[in-house]
Amino acid sequence: MQVGGGGERSLKRRPLTEMDNQHHLTLRTVKQRLMQHTSPISPLAFSIPTSPDSPIPTTTMSRLQQIEDQLLNDIEDDSPANQNSEWSESTLQSLIEKPSLRQSLIKKPSLRQSLLHAAYALSEGDPDFASAVLAHLTSAADPRGDPEQRLAHHMSSALLSRLSAEPIDIGTSHSLQHHHHHAFPSFDLCFVAANRAILDSSSKARPNLHIVDFDVGDGAQYVSLIESLPHPRPSSITITACAVSELPQSHPPETVGDRLVSLGERAGVAVRFNVVRCKASELDRKAVGLNDEEETVAVNFAYALQRVADESVTTENPRDVLLRRVRGELRPDVVVLVEENLNTNTAPFAVRFGEVMGHVGSVFGSLEARMGRESAERERVEEWLGMRARDMVAAEGPNRVCRCEVFGKWRARLGMAGYRQRQFGPGVAESVRERIGSGLVGPGLTFKEMDGGLCFGWGDRVLTVVSTWH
Repeated sequence: MQVGGGGERSLKRRPLTEMDNQHHLTLRTVKQRLMQHTSPISPLAFSIPTSPDSPIPTTTMSRLQQIEDQLLNDIEDDSPANQNSEWSESTLQSLIEKPSLRQSLIKKPSLRQSLLHAAYALSEGDPDFASAVLAHLTSAADPRGDPEQRLAHHMSSALLSRLSAEPIDIGTSHSLQHHHHHAFPSFDLCFVAANRAILDSSSKARPNLHIVDFDVGDGAQYVSLIESLPHPRPSSITITACAVSELPQSHPPETVGDRLVSLGERAGVAVRFNVVRCKASELDRKAVGLNDEEETVAVNFAYALQRVADESVTTENPRDVLLRRVRGELRPDVVVLVEENLNTNTAPFAVRFGEVMGHVGSVFGSLEARMGRESAERERVEEWLGMRARDMVAAEGPNRVCRCEVFGKWRARLGMAGYRQRQFGPGVAESVRERIGSGLVGPGLTFKEMDGGLCFGWGDRVLTVVSTWH
């Protein structure tokens, strides 16, 4: 190891084909800034014998396994208590000098470990090492294999896109709300919860329901809402598709109105559909058509705010402008927020990559439980997920479309914009549990209430969270 005058460390790395015959461990410093929002990793509280032939203590190997497990864990907890420490200089040097310890760390790494190695190499400006790792993955990654092989295929493709610096253009196919959401029970159930929260907001005093949606997409969410109207139902439902210029639309909103109006006629409720195009800074009640004092106003942000840039992208901060205009000008009775639970916005690259890999890996696991490996639909869905992963991994600055946040950050942002979190009515969670209990969603889905939100996931990872605000 060499330490320069500026204090920056650099490690000599070799191609993977040479690793097994070398007596130097390829290891890079895991800096504290790279590990924020992950499970805490404290300094290694042990010393490693410096003699090459000394046995590695059981406690040492156990601790190393704990560290590896923590690095690979799905990232869910964004608590301020999760503070992480760097690996010390002496610990790194000990690891480098210990050939047998090196072998324990690099012998037959899992696909996810190899992907993490490549991501860390890129984050430290070592594209040659990253390329060697990705070349090593080629024979193992398989878009038609098991979930881990499929994940390796798409995540290595995302890293290769970053290596090549090729433009990432996902067009209008970026919104989970309007592309393949039916394939994911956890995402589909979010619509059940969101719709019930919207319907619960109407009252006898204001029986006309007006929903303002900032990306109505193909209208699938409102097809479900109209088909599941409770009794008593709203006297009328107005849906205004508000296409603000700061938020790319996933589907031309003008194409879905007729279908929803016809569906309302069959359901026996008057449905009106409007389209408004404006800037976020121009939003007010008149522009959106909120003129009826007998209307209950609900604003729906379903997988929409993740595609609005914030202060980390531009000083204009359109994300906060939109939130503040909605609260101050539209004065809604309820705001429903549905978002994926991962940080692809401000997290450093290596952490962002780990978040995306854990999130997509869980979704791939859910597809394995519901679809055959030869399913053409599954292939289309996974290609679409891979395209989104490339955007979140390879694109930077204003070119990155998907800028997700963990739920704790959304709570903080809405709180700073003047919102207060609103509790769900008892019927919301009940309707979700009834759907899960019906057996229609398949095995593996998880549902829990936490911090005022309804959390949907797969296995031990929370994938999406629904919350309500006013």
